[in-house]
Amino acid sequence: MKKMSDLEKKYINALHSSSKAVVYHNHKIKDKFKKLSKSKNDNYLLGVKNTSQISKELVDKLTEDQTFLLHTIDKMARGGRAVDPELINPLTMRIMTGSSSGGCLNILEGINDLALGTDGGGSVLAPAAATSLYSLMAKGMGIQGNCSRISTDNLEFRPGIGFISHDFKICTLALKKLLSEKELALAEKSNLDELTVALPETETVILPHGEDMAALTAEIEVELSDYQVNRIKLAGSEKRKKAIEIIKKTFNEGNEIIITAEGPIDYYGYGDSVAGSFKIADFSQKKSGKYLMRAANLVNATAISIPTDRLGVALILLARPGIKSGFKVIKLAEKLAKNYKRPELFTRYFLENYRKSENNFLGADNFDQYFK
Repeated sequence: MKKMSDLEKKYINALHSSSKAVVYHNHKIKDKFKKLSKSKNDNYLLGVKNTSQISKELVDKLTEDQTFLLHTIDKMARGGRAVDPELINPLTMRIMTGSSSGGCLNILEGINDLALGTDGGGSVLAPAAATSLYSLMAKGMGIQGNCSRISTDNLEFRPGIGFISHDFKICTLALKKLLSEKELALAEKSNLDELTVALPETETVILPHGEDMAALTAEIEVELSDYQVNRIKLAGSEKRKKAIEIIKKTFNEGNEIIITAEGPIDYYGYGDSVAGSFKIADFSQKKSGKYLMRAANLVNATAISIPTDRLGVALILLARPGIKSGFKVIKLAEKLAKNYKRPELFTRYFLENYRKSENNFLGADNFDQYFK
Protein backbone atom coordinates (compact mmCIF):
# COMPACT_ATOMS: atom_id res chain seq x y z
CA MET A 1 0.00 0.00 0.00
CA LYS A 2 1.30 3.44 -0.94
CA LYS A 3 1.97 5.61 2.11
CA MET A 4 -0.11 8.78 2.12
CA SER A 5 1.31 12.18 3.00
CA ASP A 6 -0.32 14.31 5.69
CA LEU A 7 -1.62 16.63 2.97
CA GLU A 8 -3.27 13.73 1.16
CA LYS A 9 -4.86 12.45 4.37
CA LYS A 10 -6.37 15.84 5.10
CA TYR A 11 -7.59 16.08 1.53
CA ILE A 12 -9.32 12.70 1.89
CA ASN A 13 -10.86 13.82 5.19
CA ALA A 14 -12.41 16.81 3.44
CA LEU A 15 -13.49 14.65 0.52
CA HIS A 16 -15.65 12.32 2.58
CA SER A 17 -16.73 14.86 5.21
CA SER A 18 -20.49 15.26 5.49
CA SER A 19 -20.12 18.27 7.78
CA LYS A 20 -21.72 21.60 6.91
CA ALA A 21 -18.47 23.15 8.10
CA VAL A 22 -17.04 22.66 4.59
CA VAL A 23 -18.77 25.07 2.19
CA TYR A 24 -16.41 24.33 -0.70
CA HIS A 25 -13.57 21.83 -1.17
CA ASN A 26 -10.76 22.77 -3.55
CA HIS A 27 -10.29 19.51 -5.49
CA LYS A 28 -7.60 21.03 -7.73
CA ILE A 29 -5.19 21.21 -4.82
CA LYS A 30 -4.48 17.47 -5.06
CA ASP A 31 -2.46 18.01 -8.24
CA LYS A 32 0.13 19.95 -6.21
CA PHE A 33 0.81 17.24 -3.62
CA LYS A 34 3.24 15.15 -5.69
CA LYS A 35 5.47 18.14 -6.44
CA LEU A 36 5.33 19.41 -2.87
CA SER A 37 6.27 15.98 -1.49
CA LYS A 38 9.75 16.46 -2.99
CA SER A 39 10.23 19.78 -1.20
CA LYS A 40 11.91 20.03 2.19
CA ASN A 41 9.66 22.93 3.17
CA ASP A 42 6.62 22.52 5.42
CA ASN A 43 3.21 23.00 3.85
CA TYR A 44 -0.09 23.65 5.60
CA LEU A 45 -3.69 23.41 4.44
CA LEU A 46 -5.78 26.54 4.84
CA GLY A 47 -9.48 27.11 5.33
CA VAL A 48 -10.96 30.56 4.69
CA LYS A 49 -14.14 31.80 6.34
CA ASN A 50 -16.98 32.30 3.87
CA THR A 51 -17.19 36.07 4.16
CA SER A 52 -16.56 38.97 1.78
CA GLN A 53 -14.66 40.73 4.57
CA ILE A 54 -11.60 38.64 3.65
CA SER A 55 -10.18 39.92 0.38
CA LYS A 56 -8.83 37.80 -2.45
CA GLU A 57 -5.65 39.88 -2.32
CA LEU A 58 -5.06 38.90 1.30
CA VAL A 59 -5.56 35.19 0.57
CA ASP A 60 -3.30 35.44 -2.48
CA LYS A 61 -0.57 37.01 -0.37
CA LEU A 62 -0.91 34.35 2.31
CA THR A 63 -0.70 31.50 -0.21
CA GLU A 64 1.83 33.10 -2.58
CA ASP A 65 4.83 30.90 -1.70
CA GLN A 66 2.69 27.76 -1.17
CA THR A 67 3.57 27.44 2.51
CA PHE A 68 -0.19 27.68 2.91
CA LEU A 69 -2.49 26.03 0.38
CA LEU A 70 -6.12 27.06 0.02
CA HIS A 71 -8.05 23.87 0.76
CA THR A 72 -11.58 24.77 1.90
CA ILE A 73 -14.05 27.60 2.27
CA ASP A 74 -15.35 27.30 5.81
CA LYS A 75 -18.86 27.89 7.10
CA MET A 76 -19.66 31.14 8.86
CA ALA A 77 -22.49 31.31 11.39
CA ARG A 78 -25.49 32.86 9.66
CA GLY A 79 -25.43 36.66 9.91
CA GLY A 80 -22.15 36.61 11.83
CA ARG A 81 -23.94 35.30 14.90
CA ALA A 82 -21.96 34.42 18.05
CA VAL A 83 -23.34 30.87 18.01
CA ASP A 84 -23.96 28.53 15.10
CA PRO A 85 -27.02 26.31 15.73
CA GLU A 86 -26.27 24.36 12.53
CA LEU A 87 -22.99 22.95 13.86
CA ILE A 88 -22.07 20.98 16.98
CA ASN A 89 -18.83 21.44 18.89
CA PRO A 90 -17.41 17.88 18.90
CA LEU A 91 -15.38 18.62 22.03
CA THR A 92 -18.10 19.98 24.33
CA MET A 93 -21.13 18.51 22.52
CA ARG A 94 -22.79 21.93 22.64
CA ILE A 95 -23.95 24.19 19.80
CA MET A 96 -20.83 25.52 18.10
CA THR A 97 -19.54 28.96 18.97
CA GLY A 98 -19.44 31.46 16.09
CA SER A 99 -19.06 33.10 13.89
CA SER A 100 -15.80 31.53 12.66
CA SER A 101 -17.40 28.19 13.47
CA GLY A 102 -16.60 26.04 10.46
CA GLY A 103 -12.90 26.85 10.50
CA CYS A 104 -12.40 25.42 13.99
CA LEU A 105 -14.29 22.23 13.20
CA ASN A 106 -12.27 21.65 10.05
CA ILE A 107 -9.10 21.75 12.13
CA LEU A 108 -10.48 19.31 14.71
CA GLU A 109 -11.60 16.98 11.93
CA GLY A 110 -8.11 16.82 10.45
CA ILE A 111 -9.02 18.75 7.31
CA ASN A 112 -6.93 21.91 7.76
CA ASP A 113 -4.00 23.23 9.77
CA LEU A 114 -5.05 26.87 9.75
CA ALA A 115 -8.36 28.72 9.66
CA LEU A 116 -8.54 32.33 8.49
CA GLY A 117 -11.45 34.08 10.19
CA THR A 118 -12.90 37.46 11.07
CA ASP A 119 -13.65 38.84 14.51
CA GLY A 120 -16.17 41.55 15.24
CA GLY A 121 -17.00 40.79 18.87
CA GLY A 122 -15.11 37.60 19.67
CA SER A 123 -15.75 35.57 16.52
CA VAL A 124 -12.16 34.29 16.29
CA LEU A 125 -11.18 34.17 19.96
CA ALA A 126 -14.36 32.53 21.26
CA PRO A 127 -14.69 29.58 18.86
CA ALA A 128 -10.97 28.87 19.22
CA ALA A 129 -11.29 28.82 23.01
CA ALA A 130 -14.40 26.63 22.82
CA THR A 131 -12.49 24.02 20.80
CA SER A 132 -9.15 24.22 22.69
CA LEU A 133 -7.32 25.74 19.73
CA TYR A 134 -4.94 28.70 19.55
CA SER A 135 -5.93 31.97 17.94
CA LEU A 136 -4.34 35.28 17.03
CA MET A 137 -6.60 38.21 16.13
CA ALA A 138 -4.42 40.85 14.48
CA LYS A 139 -6.65 43.93 14.25
CA GLY A 140 -4.15 45.85 16.39
CA MET A 141 -1.45 45.16 13.80
CA GLY A 142 -3.55 46.46 10.92
CA ILE A 143 -4.91 43.13 9.63
CA GLN A 144 -8.60 43.86 9.18
CA GLY A 145 -11.67 43.28 7.06
CA ASN A 146 -12.78 45.18 3.98
CA CYS A 147 -15.47 47.43 5.44
CA SER A 148 -17.34 48.52 8.55
CA ARG A 149 -20.56 46.91 9.67
CA ILE A 150 -23.04 46.95 12.58
CA SER A 151 -22.82 44.29 15.28
CA THR A 152 -25.76 42.32 16.64
CA ASP A 153 -25.90 44.76 19.55
CA ASN A 154 -25.77 47.85 17.30
CA LEU A 155 -22.09 48.79 17.59
CA GLU A 156 -20.30 49.96 14.44
CA PHE A 157 -16.99 48.23 13.81
CA ARG A 158 -14.57 46.94 11.20
CA PRO A 159 -13.78 43.28 11.80
CA GLY A 160 -10.28 42.17 12.62
CA ILE A 161 -8.81 39.23 10.75
CA GLY A 162 -7.42 36.37 12.77
CA PHE A 163 -5.79 32.98 12.58
CA ILE A 164 -6.83 29.75 14.33
CA SER A 165 -4.69 26.62 14.55
CA HIS A 166 -3.79 23.58 16.63
CA ASP A 167 -0.27 25.09 16.88
CA PHE A 168 0.39 28.72 17.81
CA LYS A 169 3.52 28.77 15.63
CA ILE A 170 1.31 28.29 12.57
CA CYS A 171 -0.74 31.36 13.55
CA THR A 172 2.36 33.54 13.85
CA LEU A 173 3.82 32.16 10.61
CA ALA A 174 0.64 33.15 8.76
CA LEU A 175 0.64 36.63 10.28
CA LYS A 176 4.20 37.27 9.15
CA LYS A 177 3.26 36.41 5.56
CA LEU A 178 0.92 39.43 5.59
CA LEU A 179 3.25 42.02 7.13
CA SER A 180 5.72 44.24 5.29
CA GLU A 181 9.49 43.98 5.73
CA LYS A 182 9.42 47.24 7.68
CA GLU A 183 6.76 45.87 10.03
CA LEU A 184 8.60 42.57 10.45
CA ALA A 185 11.77 44.46 11.40
CA LEU A 186 9.94 45.77 14.47
CA ALA A 187 9.72 42.22 15.81
CA GLU A 188 13.40 42.36 16.79
CA LYS A 189 12.88 45.66 18.60
CA SER A 190 9.83 44.43 20.51
CA ASN A 191 11.41 42.99 23.64
CA LEU A 192 9.58 42.44 26.90
CA ASP A 193 11.72 44.79 29.01
CA GLU A 194 9.75 47.13 31.27
CA LEU A 195 6.49 45.46 30.33
CA THR A 196 3.39 46.37 32.34
CA VAL A 197 0.72 43.67 32.59
CA ALA A 198 -2.78 43.87 34.06
CA LEU A 199 -4.34 40.82 35.74
CA PRO A 200 -7.83 40.39 37.24
CA GLU A 201 -8.34 41.29 40.86
CA THR A 202 -9.57 38.45 43.07
CA GLU A 203 -13.31 37.86 43.46
CA THR A 204 -14.34 40.32 40.75
CA VAL A 205 -15.21 37.56 38.25
CA ILE A 206 -16.27 34.03 39.14
CA LEU A 207 -16.29 31.85 36.03
CA PRO A 208 -19.40 29.79 35.24
CA HIS A 209 -17.84 26.59 36.63
CA GLY A 210 -17.22 28.31 39.99
CA GLU A 211 -13.51 29.13 39.72
CA ASP A 212 -12.22 32.62 40.44
CA MET A 213 -10.72 34.06 37.25
CA ALA A 214 -7.86 35.47 39.33
CA ALA A 215 -7.05 32.01 40.70
CA LEU A 216 -6.60 30.71 37.18
CA THR A 217 -4.37 33.58 36.03
CA ALA A 218 -2.35 33.16 39.24
CA GLU A 219 -1.03 29.92 37.74
CA ILE A 220 1.06 31.88 35.26
CA GLU A 221 2.19 34.70 37.56
CA VAL A 222 5.62 33.15 38.10
CA GLU A 223 6.22 33.74 34.39
CA LEU A 224 5.43 37.43 34.91
CA SER A 225 7.87 38.02 37.77
CA ASP A 226 10.15 40.19 35.61
CA TYR A 227 7.34 42.61 34.73
CA GLN A 228 5.23 45.13 36.57
CA VAL A 229 1.87 43.54 37.37
CA ASN A 230 -1.22 45.58 38.20
CA ARG A 231 -4.67 44.38 39.27
CA ILE A 232 -7.90 45.46 37.61
CA LYS A 233 -11.53 44.98 38.54
CA LEU A 234 -13.51 43.10 35.91
CA ALA A 235 -16.97 43.10 37.49
CA GLY A 236 -19.62 43.47 34.79
CA SER A 237 -17.22 42.59 31.96
CA GLU A 238 -19.66 40.02 30.58
CA LYS A 239 -21.43 43.07 29.15
CA ARG A 240 -19.66 44.19 25.97
CA LYS A 241 -19.95 47.95 26.58
CA LYS A 242 -18.58 47.53 30.10
CA ALA A 243 -15.74 45.37 28.75
CA ILE A 244 -14.84 48.12 26.26
CA GLU A 245 -14.80 50.65 29.09
CA ILE A 246 -12.52 48.44 31.23
CA ILE A 247 -10.04 47.79 28.42
CA LYS A 248 -9.75 51.44 27.41
CA LYS A 249 -9.28 52.54 31.03
CA THR A 250 -6.64 49.85 31.64
CA PHE A 251 -4.62 50.81 28.55
CA ASN A 252 -4.92 54.52 29.37
CA GLU A 253 -3.45 53.81 32.82
CA GLY A 254 -0.24 52.60 31.18
CA ASN A 255 -0.78 48.86 30.99
CA GLU A 256 0.43 47.42 27.70
CA ILE A 257 -1.07 43.93 28.00
CA ILE A 258 -4.17 42.58 29.76
CA ILE A 259 -4.47 38.90 30.65
CA THR A 260 -7.73 37.18 31.61
CA ALA A 261 -8.97 33.60 31.79
CA GLU A 262 -12.31 33.08 30.04
CA GLY A 263 -14.69 30.18 29.65
CA PRO A 264 -15.94 27.52 29.66
CA ILE A 265 -17.13 29.08 26.40
CA ASP A 266 -20.82 28.38 25.64
CA TYR A 267 -20.86 25.33 27.92
CA TYR A 268 -23.20 26.39 30.75
CA GLY A 269 -24.98 29.06 28.70
CA TYR A 270 -24.74 30.70 25.29
CA GLY A 271 -23.26 34.16 24.77
CA ASP A 272 -25.43 35.33 21.90
CA SER A 273 -26.75 38.86 21.44
CA VAL A 274 -29.71 37.69 19.35
CA ALA A 275 -31.14 35.39 22.02
CA GLY A 276 -29.80 37.70 24.72
CA SER A 277 -32.06 40.50 23.50
CA PHE A 278 -34.93 38.59 25.16
CA LYS A 279 -35.15 39.10 28.92
CA ILE A 280 -35.27 35.43 29.89
CA ALA A 281 -32.09 34.67 27.91
CA ASP A 282 -29.96 37.24 29.73
CA PHE A 283 -29.28 34.74 32.54
CA SER A 284 -27.89 32.22 30.05
CA GLN A 285 -25.79 34.92 28.39
CA LYS A 286 -24.01 35.63 31.67
CA LYS A 287 -22.98 31.98 31.90
CA SER A 288 -21.34 31.90 28.47
CA GLY A 289 -17.86 32.50 29.91
CA LYS A 290 -17.17 35.40 27.52
CA TYR A 291 -15.69 38.58 28.94
CA LEU A 292 -13.03 40.83 27.38
CA MET A 293 -12.78 38.62 24.30
CA ARG A 294 -16.09 40.11 23.14
CA ALA A 295 -14.57 43.61 23.07
CA ALA A 296 -10.99 43.02 21.86
CA ASN A 297 -11.67 43.91 18.23
CA LEU A 298 -13.82 46.89 19.16
CA VAL A 299 -10.84 48.56 20.90
CA ASN A 300 -8.49 47.67 18.01
CA ALA A 301 -6.40 45.34 20.16
CA THR A 302 -4.17 42.49 19.11
CA ALA A 303 -5.61 39.51 20.97
CA ILE A 304 -4.56 35.91 21.54
CA SER A 305 -6.26 32.86 23.01
CA ILE A 306 -4.21 30.08 24.60
CA PRO A 307 -6.03 26.83 25.45
CA THR A 308 -5.62 25.59 29.02
CA ASP A 309 -6.08 22.19 30.63
CA ARG A 310 -9.70 23.09 31.45
CA LEU A 311 -12.47 22.31 28.98
CA GLY A 312 -13.34 25.35 26.87
CA VAL A 313 -11.26 27.71 29.03
CA ALA A 314 -8.49 29.86 27.56
CA LEU A 315 -6.07 32.54 28.59
CA ILE A 316 -6.93 35.72 26.71
CA LEU A 317 -4.17 38.25 26.09
CA LEU A 318 -4.94 41.74 24.77
CA ALA A 319 -2.33 44.26 23.63
CA ARG A 320 -2.65 47.94 22.84
CA PRO A 321 -2.92 48.83 19.13
CA GLY A 322 0.37 48.92 17.23
CA ILE A 323 2.89 46.60 15.59
CA LYS A 324 5.40 46.66 18.47
CA SER A 325 2.75 45.93 21.10
CA GLY A 326 1.44 43.16 18.85
CA PHE A 327 4.83 41.47 18.69
CA LYS A 328 5.22 41.86 22.45
CA VAL A 329 1.97 40.04 23.18
CA ILE A 330 2.97 37.29 20.72
CA LYS A 331 6.29 36.80 22.53
CA LEU A 332 4.55 36.72 25.89
CA ALA A 333 1.96 34.25 24.60
CA GLU A 334 4.71 31.93 23.36
CA LYS A 335 6.18 32.00 26.85
CA LEU A 336 2.89 31.41 28.68
CA ALA A 337 1.67 28.66 26.34
CA LYS A 338 4.37 26.35 27.69
CA ASN A 339 2.53 26.25 31.02
CA TYR A 340 -0.45 24.37 29.60
CA LYS A 341 -0.72 20.98 27.98
CA ARG A 342 -4.02 19.80 26.55
CA PRO A 343 -5.07 16.28 27.60
CA GLU A 344 -3.31 13.51 25.73
CA LEU A 345 -6.67 12.06 24.70
CA PHE A 346 -7.63 15.37 23.05
CA THR A 347 -4.42 15.34 21.04
CA ARG A 348 -4.80 11.70 20.07
CA TYR A 349 -8.49 11.88 19.17
CA PHE A 350 -8.60 15.19 17.31
CA LEU A 351 -5.11 16.21 16.21
CA GLU A 352 -3.75 12.78 15.31
CA ASN A 353 -6.91 10.92 14.35
CA TYR A 354 -6.70 12.06 10.71
CA ARG A 355 -3.73 9.74 10.21
CA LYS A 356 -6.14 6.83 10.23
CA SER A 357 -7.44 7.93 6.83
CA GLU A 358 -5.17 5.48 5.05
CA ASN A 359 -7.17 2.66 6.66
CA ASN A 360 -10.36 3.84 4.96
CA PHE A 361 -11.50 2.63 1.53
CA LEU A 362 -10.82 6.14 0.19
CA GLY A 363 -7.28 5.91 1.51
CA ALA A 364 -4.17 4.93 -0.46
CA ASP A 365 -4.95 5.17 -4.20
CA ASN A 366 -8.59 4.07 -4.17
CA PHE A 367 -9.95 7.56 -4.88
CA ASP A 368 -7.72 7.95 -7.93
CA GLN A 369 -8.56 4.48 -9.19
CA TYR A 370 -12.33 4.64 -8.91
CA PHE A 371 -13.57 8.20 -8.58
CA LYS A 372 -11.17 10.63 -10.26
